[in-house]
Amino acid sequence: MLGVLGGTPAFAQGGDAERIMAGVRDALGGKKLDSVKSLTVEGRSLRTNQAGTTTEHAFEMAMELPDRYMKKEVLSALGNMSVYRTSGFNGDGLINEIDTPPQLSGGGHIVMRVQTVGPGGPGGPLTPEQQEANRKNLLANTKRDFARMILGMFGTSPAAFPLTFTYGGVAESPDGKADVIDIKGEGEFAARLFVDSQTHLPLMLSWMDKEPMIVQRMVGGSGGAGAPPPPPPPPGVGGHGAVAGGSGGNVTFFSSGGGQGRQGAPMTPEEQAKFEADMK
Repeated sequence: MLGVLGGTPAFAQGGDAERIMAGVRDALGGKKLDSVKSLTVEGRSLRTNQAGTTTEHAFEMAMELPDRYMKKEVLSALGNMSVYRTSGFNGDGLINEIDTPPQLSGGGHIVMRVQTVGPGGPGGPLTPEQQEANRKNLLANTKRDFARMILGMFGTSPAAFPLTFTYGGVAESPDGKADVIDIKGEGEFAARLFVDSQTHLPLMLSWMDKEPMIVQRMVGGSGGAGAPPPPPPPPGVGGHGAVAGGSGGNVTFFSSGGGQGRQGAPMTPEEQAKFEADMK
């Protein structure tokens, strides 16, 4: 859950999801929104990791309606370097690229492995069927992100990921009242949109989703010539992704949620600090 509006929803009778969503669209610009065919966004995002610390990173986003979307964001900051991920879709074509700093493309003591958590067993290559299942899973994840952005900016259901709206009552808090819209989509997509009852502007979108991409660090050998290859990913982390690094040493796994299997223990704050110090 990304957020909660203070107060408890009071599920009143009546209400009209279609009417409320029409009010949202009018408040956001009405018919002027129909002329928007493409847009780009630059901003900064805040993330709270499993250790409870918060990091802030820049991101870029571009879309060409109805079915082209791209987002570039920092996957992990490693000292004075950053690993970027570009995700999105072009129709039903998946965009999923990792931009690894040149310093991590060979040699050194850091090995980075980008993996997805899929339906396969622990480590090892995936079958063609599993690779296709992972591709579809990543595509669905990206389209869900796109749908949430469209909801907040345009107050409508995107053609690339159709949604249904149901009236969910009224949420009351000391700051006022909000109409609640329950939203459903393909697969397990579910969200709640809170709309200011006075201005009809969207206040917040809340949802539950599978674990996002995380960073995991494991300690390998001492490195050097003839050193053994890095250890396999933790149990439940399968598939292939971009691999960067050299021999032995510290191993960092990047894994995106959406499958089954244990992700492993996250880095402690002390391990994170040491890891970043090693990268400087």
